Amino acid sequence: MNWLMQYKDIFPLISIVVSILAVPASAALVPWVQERRRVRREHLDAIKERVLRPIRREFDDVYLPQLSGKLSPVTVVYPLTRTHGSLSGSQIARGRALAPRRTQVEDSFPMSITYVEEVSQTAAPELYADVRARHYCGFIKQLEAFRSDVDAYRDEWLAYAGRLSDAIVERVTLPPLRHESALYDAEWVDVDGLAAFIVDWQLGIVVQPPFQGSDKQQLEVSGVLRARANDEAGIQRVIQCLDELCASTEVVAKLRRRADPLLARAKYLASELNELLESSKLPGRCRLTRV
Repeated sequence: MNWLMQYKDIFPLISIVVSILAVPASAALVPWVQERRRVRREHLDAIKERVLRPIRREFDDVYLPQLSGKLSPVTVVYPLTRTHGSLSGSQIARGRALAPRRTQVEDSFPMSITYVEEVSQTAAPELYADVRARHYCGFIKQLEAFRSDVDAYRDEWLAYAGRLSDAIVERVTLPPLRHESALYDAEWVDVDGLAAFIVDWQLGIVVQPPFQGSDKQQLEVSGVLRARANDEAGIQRVIQCLDELCASTEVVAKLRRRADPLLARAKYLASELNELLESSKLPGRCRLTRV
C-alpha cells in the first residue's frame, strides 16, 4: 500500500491521458457501429421479405384453409408423358395423376389443353439455410416438423382419393382417361378428376354438381368434361357411382379429425411468424452481417 501512496499524484494524470485517448478511439468506432447496425438491419429485412413472408403466405394460402377443410388436400396434375414406345411413332401428351395439393393453384382444364405448373412458395434457399442454422433455429425446427406431419396427412388423403379412383374404374364400364390425346375418343371417364371432385364434395368445399350434357352422353363437373359415352346409360352409371361414393363419409370424418391438432399447430406457428415479422431484432450472428 505504501508504494501506491507514492504514485497517488500520478493517478489523476493517467486518468486525463486515458480520457484524451478514448475520444478519438470512440469517434473511430462510431462509423463501424453504425455500419454494423445498417448491415444487420438490411439482413433482417431480407430475411423477412424472402423467407418469413413467403412462409407466412404459405400458411394463409395453403395450411390454414387446407387444415380447416376449405382447400382440398388432393389435386390432379398433368405431367408430360410419352404415349408410344417406338422411336418413330413416339408422341408427347399430357398425362394425369392424383397428387397432394401444396399450393393454392387451381387444377388446369383438360379440354382447353391448358397446363398450370404449381407455383413454388419456397423461400430463398441460401437465406433459408442461414435462418435455419443461425437466426431462428427453434422456429424452423418446429416448422419443418409441422410440414412433415402435414405431408403425412396429405398422403392419407391421396391414398383415399386413389381408392376412390379405383372404385370408379371397377363400377363404371368406361375406359379410364390417362392422357389428353384420349379426350377425342368416343368413350372415357376421368377417374382421377372425379375422385378429386368426390373429396371436395365430401369436405363441403363449394363445387358445382355434375352436369349431364344436352345429348346425355357427356358429363361435366365445374365446367370441365369428365366423362363421355356412346349412350346415356354409360353416363348414368357414372352419376350413380358418384352418388354412392359421395354418400360414404366414414373415412372423411376420420381424416378430418386428424386435421384438428395440425390446425392448432398451424395457428400457433402463424402467430409466431407474426411476432418475428414485427420484431426489429435479429438474433444470432452469421458471415452475412460481418463488417
